[in-house]
Amino acid sequence: MKQVKIIMAAAVVVLVVALGVWGFTSLSRQTQRATEQRQARTVTSKQILNAKQTFWDSQANVTAQSSSKGVLSHYKYAKSESVVATPWIFHKGQLGGYTRIGYTELKARLRRLSSGSTTKTHFATIKQLNRALAHAKAGLTIKKYSDLLYYRNGTVSVQGTGFIARGNHLYALSMTYGSSSDELGDVDVAQIYTRKEYQAPRRHLSQAQIAGYWSAGNYDAVQVQDGQLFSVNSTSSMTSASRFNVQDLAKISTQKLYASNYATRVAEAMTVGYTIPQATSLVANDIEYTYLFLSANKMVRIKGNAVTTFTKSQTSGTAAKMTPAIKAVFAAADKQKQGEYADSVSSLSDGTYEVVFVHTLDTFTETNYMDQRNYQQATIHDDQVTFKEM
Repeated sequence: MKQVKIIMAAAVVVLVVALGVWGFTSLSRQTQRATEQRQARTVTSKQILNAKQTFWDSQANVTAQSSSKGVLSHYKYAKSESVVATPWIFHKGQLGGYTRIGYTELKARLRRLSSGSTTKTHFATIKQLNRALAHAKAGLTIKKYSDLLYYRNGTVSVQGTGFIARGNHLYALSMTYGSSSDELGDVDVAQIYTRKEYQAPRRHLSQAQIAGYWSAGNYDAVQVQDGQLFSVNSTSSMTSASRFNVQDLAKISTQKLYASNYATRVAEAMTVGYTIPQATSLVANDIEYTYLFLSANKMVRIKGNAVTTFTKSQTSGTAAKMTPAIKAVFAAADKQKQGEYADSVSSLSDGTYEVVFVHTLDTFTETNYMDQRNYQQATIHDDQVTFKEM
């Protein structure tokens, strides 16, 4: 009987200790969450958006009915579709591709843009902006228009939106709106964006670090050489090789980068869980696919919703080998065609080669249009390559 009492007493002690540990752990988690929430509140919007680079994709939007006198009512909150639209990218307080302005300039520009319009334009009041923030579940309010950030594009167009951030959310508030109607529907008063953890290159790589063969399988491989990515396709009757520059985004000016296809490429990458930071990314695009180097040994190829992972390989495999003749044609093209670049070389049945010249190989940021291509025929004789119009 005495042994039973001892066992029961020990069990009670174990239970009390376990409850104490559980309670301490639970309290610790609550304390950690409260600390994180407090830290999120103390970090200001401008501090968040002044970071080196932040990527925001659409999460939800708020709409409302607008009367002819500008009275807003019947607010609605709705989650966005899963497809990422062109994201907002902030860079050290600047909205990518735009110039920061004050509210006075924004309002003056919006007035000029709306002059002559048959639809009356209403400017959002502080009270209306705070109601939009409340329906966006932002948990914050503004006291003055200068609490928001505003931007214009170039010297003419303007982004008619005021931005404010909190924690992992960005709120884009409509600064003007018209009247809602059966034909036009409700008016947008707020867009909610979020930043997530995306896979991305964590440190900057050199071109030398990524040089070599990359394989996703014996019949799916590419080669990186001298800052260019080569892809080879072979059949029983012909071999074709194409190349594109691997671009170091850190070496491109911010203004030039945001004026390019960059945001569109980033949006496509974000749909599959990746992003492309300017400071660390080496990237290529062959018009169809984007190649993003995550490390010296890992690269991904992105197209639509599909991602293919490549790893560095010691051998070329079948798919990445270029014939000596095709290499010679590329080399000769680089010497003879100033201002134009051979982006592909294909063997022909008569022993000659079709060469396609384009105005740029920087096809991640720029676009090669079909009507700007120059087709030449290359002939190799006694190790000499000559070109002529096709």
